[in-house]
Amino acid sequence: MTNEHILLVEDNDFQRQVLKQMLLYAGYHHVNVVNDGLEALAYMERAVPDLVITDLEMPGMRGIELCRRMKASTRLKSIPILVQTAMNDEETKNNIFNEGIDDFMPKPLNTAEFIARIQLHLERAALTKRLSEFHQRLNHELHTAAETLKTIFPTSQKLRDIQTDYGVEITAYSKASSELGGDYWGVEALDASRYLIYIVDFSGHGVAAALNTFRLHMLMSRNLHQFVDAGSYLTLLNHVLEAQLPDDQFATMFLGIVDTSRAELTYASAGAPSPLLLGPEDRIAFLPSDGIPLGAFPHSQYETRQCDFPKGSDLFLYSDALYESQDKQGRILDMLSVVDMLHEIRSLEILQTYVQTQYHENWPDDLTMLYAKYLS
Repeated sequence: MTNEHILLVEDNDFQRQVLKQMLLYAGYHHVNVVNDGLEALAYMERAVPDLVITDLEMPGMRGIELCRRMKASTRLKSIPILVQTAMNDEETKNNIFNEGIDDFMPKPLNTAEFIARIQLHLERAALTKRLSEFHQRLNHELHTAAETLKTIFPTSQKLRDIQTDYGVEITAYSKASSELGGDYWGVEALDASRYLIYIVDFSGHGVAAALNTFRLHMLMSRNLHQFVDAGSYLTLLNHVLEAQLPDDQFATMFLGIVDTSRAELTYASAGAPSPLLLGPEDRIAFLPSDGIPLGAFPHSQYETRQCDFPKGSDLFLYSDALYESQDKQGRILDMLSVVDMLHEIRSLEILQTYVQTQYHENWPDDLTMLYAKYLS
């Protein structure tokens, strides 16, 4: 005996009895019977069956209209429908399948084939239901993970505190290519005059890349007290990550320290895109930014560099998706255009609007843009 719920729609009393006995004999004991399409729809307001078997020609509402309404209903459209009818011409068959009906059985019914087809559709429906439940569960877990991932990024309050303490206004824009991203950025106070700002781009996308951002977040939370300078800190991070990351995973990273008392920026890079420095009096420069990605080799060393960073200077950090992704017209954004958009009003606003309007919703890679404005 099976537990599947079958709704039988048939206006002929004798035919109803025959079909129900067929189903009972085959082990289907949860069978409900109604006379026409209207009664079927009323019944399905109260209960949703696993399979509907319906005749075509019935008073009240014909079987084809019942099927049409079921396929138009969010609640009912996934229920498999098996039509049984004495009309066996090609036009009828085409009409049936054009309405999205799952199967067709001509009368008189072949009992063995009839039961076999019922079993096939019930098994397929059960598999579809399990798959749908799995997708719902997966989407819920991915949503939970994405919300948790947000907690490792600086809060609005933290950015306000940084602005109050150091006179720097930081804005950011991030767009993950899937539910979970592998880009990460942050800002940390070091002492009364120095703060640290960084951007990280892990290879790959999705769950693996997101887990690596958690890994790095925890690593930096534990050993930030060991910070001496940018180069030695990247060397330390690389030593730990190389031992933890799988062979095909790595990260690019830019890490800078702004010293407001000295009006200077010291920094180191692990293969990150070249930061853009916009200084006072329209001074614009791409900072040298080479270095081996973190986690690639165990003994990589990273150089600390220095440049002036007086009041009125801005720093633009970004991931490589900005200049490697195609827009809706298939064009690649060149960095000179980026400079023009940033230089016009010295903020992320124009570039962010361009990215949001000129690119497809689904990016091929994770994108992060970070703009730090040292208020004059």
